[in-house]
Amino acid sequence: MGERTLRTVLRIVVERNYVRNGIIYIQISRGICKRFFFPPQKVRSTLVVTAHSHSRLASAALFEKGVSVITLNDLRWQRCDIKSITLLPNVLSRQVASERGAFEAWLLGSDGTITEGTASTAWIVTNSGPVITRPLSPAILGGITRENVLGLAKSIGLIV
Repeated sequence: MGERTLRTVLRIVVERNYVRNGIIYIQISRGICKRFFFPPQKVRSTLVVTAHSHSRLASAALFEKGVSVITLNDLRWQRCDIKSITLLPNVLSRQVASERGAFEAWLLGSDGTITEGTASTAWIVTNSGPVITRPLSPAILGGITRENVLGLAKSIGLIV
């Protein structure tokens, strides 16, 4: 699928879901084939696109008041930088957070440092110093939001 076709698909998904201010989630897999550890070379990739308005994702109160966060040991595999459908450890950790009355769980690496949240990047804003976040590595998933926040921080002179 070319860029032009993808743009058309995205426009249609946004229109049909009445999204004016929200997110588009694009998931592309290698494709469908028989379960075999040596996949065929000529498999057509599979595209799934979902769209949600921000009103369905988070209320204004979350942004104004903040949320509670707990820390849990990071149960994920050692290549968190690879986006995959293996979200079970994230879901289980998020469930524990919810059961304990928290909105999110920040995950702790084997060295005790924060890797990232179950569904978020971890950012610590200090009173008199830099903004702290984990550097890109196999321990975290880099993403567009993280990249944009880093760019915004730099543009207003914050040290990260």
